[in-house]
Amino acid sequence: MKFFCLFLVLAVAAVNSKVININDQIDIGLEKTNEYLRQHRYTSVHVPKGAFGSHVSFSDSDVLGLDSLKRTGDCTLDYVDKNVTVDLHYGFGFFQQTFQSLRVDDKDMSASIRIGDNSVRVHYTVRITDNRCSVTLHDLTYERLAKVDFHSSRPEFDGLDLEEYFEKKVIPFLESKIDKSAVEIALERFICKKRGLEISEHMPAVHQVLFGEIFPSQL
Repeated sequence: MKFFCLFLVLAVAAVNSKVININDQIDIGLEKTNEYLRQHRYTSVHVPKGAFGSHVSFSDSDVLGLDSLKRTGDCTLDYVDKNVTVDLHYGFGFFQQTFQSLRVDDKDMSASIRIGDNSVRVHYTVRITDNRCSVTLHDLTYERLAKVDFHSSRPEFDGLDLEEYFEKKVIPFLESKIDKSAVEIALERFICKKRGLEISEHMPAVHQVLFGEIFPSQL
């Protein structure tokens, strides 16, 4: 998924816990993140081994498209006193994973998956009291992993419809592997360390941390 010091100049807009739409700021921040990832050649990540539940395992896999972040829903901010609660929804425009070796039950193959509709929700609160800063992560979940396009070296598996399997098996499995406490600590470290920055300036560095926590969840 969160990410982003949103103390920005929102004190002016904060009116009695009114929920503020921050879509424009998020769009700018995600584009800056994409450019940052391209410049640093962090557009893919190698996953040495992993699994999608008990029946599917893989090795030598690459996830492509990290530089295609986009907003997938309305993003909001709720500013109350010195607490800032952020609700973010975003995913990848191009999200593809290739597998040099994929095992389904006892069948081995090379394969690739492209997920056309994907979204993650990141919901957290930043609190500042007496010059102390803390972050509470309320939610970090996969909202959707849909429009799954699967291709395999085995003809009997090529083009297999995996929509239901991803919804009922893959998403719960991946979410069970995410270390949410580690994500919360990472968010607090980055957001509180540089809390004077605007959201668009904060996002690139924090996304790298989140990628590091989310993708190893496949292991």
